[in-house]
Amino acid sequence: MTDVTHPPIRHGGNLLDAARRYGRASADWIDLSTGINPHGYPVPALSADCWQR
Repeated sequence: MTDVTHPPIRHGGNLLDAARRYGRASADWIDLSTGINPHGYPVPALSADCWQR
């Protein structure tokens, strides 16, 4: 079996980047990038191979 290594997928709100850019401590921010919206954007059905990475 071949070992395929992928670079990490960037995810989240880039909280540390925003803190640096706006000169605020990261503790001063609330990261809402987890998708807590109960009425999220409609996404079509995905095939099983979409989840393989």
